[in-house]
Amino acid sequence: MSFRTAYNALATPFVLGKLALRGRRRDRAAALTHGVEGPRYCERIWVRLDEVREESLTRGAKTAVVMGGDWYKNARPLTDNPKIAYCLRHWRDGLTWDETGAIDYTMGQISDNVVYDHLTTKAQVLRRFATLDRIFEQVRRENRIRPVREYRFLRYREQGGLMFHIGPDGRPMFAGGGHHRVGMALSLGLREVPAMVLLAHPNGLWALPRLRQPVGTEAAPLIQES
Repeated sequence: MSFRTAYNALATPFVLGKLALRGRRRDRAAALTHGVEGPRYCERIWVRLDEVREESLTRGAKTAVVMGGDWYKNARPLTDNPKIAYCLRHWRDGLTWDETGAIDYTMGQISDNVVYDHLTTKAQVLRRFATLDRIFEQVRRENRIRPVREYRFLRYREQGGLMFHIGPDGRPMFAGGGHHRVGMALSLGLREVPAMVLLAHPNGLWALPRLRQPVGTEAAPLIQES
């Protein structure tokens, strides 16, 4: 047994127990304020990709925060995100990573920030993109993006997964976590991805019960009932 395996075996009950306790407290507070439609701590939702139009540029939010105002207006079209754009050019259109501009983009970020996505050298960047290609082939074979607890230890619910906000119209807005996995899903035409809710606009809470269900388990349209 490796050290990491032994550590995970010992640490998992403690870490997950602590997160579960925090989650129950947060869930009770949300239920008292917002009822059953309130977002839950690190909860998993199922985002229908054909309903996602924008990436929210509002960053720094914690999970399951209900916030009014016009934060959702700070947004851009999803495919204007440079990471998602180069993923589509590579996996959907068949260009090499170099031809997509991904290598230059990443090296530019490293030049500006010294460390970017835990990368500091071109060799590391090339290894990262080779790893992404291997993950893409796995996603292609399985025809899905895995929920986070299937591939990471010490995660509670969908903690560490793709991150989305819920706008006032009930539509999920990409919130900046998991660009490459979103790019994989879009390139393969997947119907849905598992994700974690960050911000939720109070006018959009009505959509959460629907988003908690995977595609095929219900057929409610994305239209708010009057």
